[in-house]
Amino acid sequence: MHAAIDFGISNTDAVAYVGNELRHWDRPSKGQPDPELVRVVLAGGGIELSSLRQLAVTGGCHRLLPDQIDGCAVVSVGEVEAIGHGGRALAELAEEKPVLVVSAGSGTAVVEGHDNRYTHVTGTGVGGGTLLGLSRLLLHTTDHHEIDALAQRGDPNGADLSLGDVVNGPIGQLPAEATAVNFGRLARHNLAVSREDLAAALVTLVG
Repeated sequence: MHAAIDFGISNTDAVAYVGNELRHWDRPSKGQPDPELVRVVLAGGGIELSSLRQLAVTGGCHRLLPDQIDGCAVVSVGEVEAIGHGGRALAELAEEKPVLVVSAGSGTAVVEGHDNRYTHVTGTGVGGGTLLGLSRLLLHTTDHHEIDALAQRGDPNGADLSLGDVVNGPIGQLPAEATAVNFGRLARHNLAVSREDLAAALVTLVG
């Protein structure tokens, strides 16, 4: 049996082949990777190290882990290669086909791949972590379920300026209600904006 763990900034993801089934599970990231954390993460999917032929690890500070844990070989995989190979596998693309993979996590990375070689092309620190940080500041919560519920009830244009506001109508295929300036309404006016509208504006900004 093979398994892999990605120690992300916000979440730790794990996958394992159990028979012919690919099993996936995750948990919030907490603490630096060490052998005990590996055991805890695998236990969350009902996996024991003794049942594995090898464990692949990537993300975060995965290089802090030893080469073996409880007799199981631990294989370090660079994040760029993990993103590229993982995206290609999920898309079921052959190795000779060029691919561009976007990893949208706490931050965002863009990886280009061709002939089994992968290169980091660009990226941004804006991602899910940005949404949670700004939500803590503006909404006083980092609960993603609450943020989502608020955003679905809100109108981003309570805080944003729309195309209708700035050019009095649509532009091309963009409707008049499309965002023209994130949080631009608050730049122009000292307004009291509901939590729902703030949440919708935050999701529009980051997403």
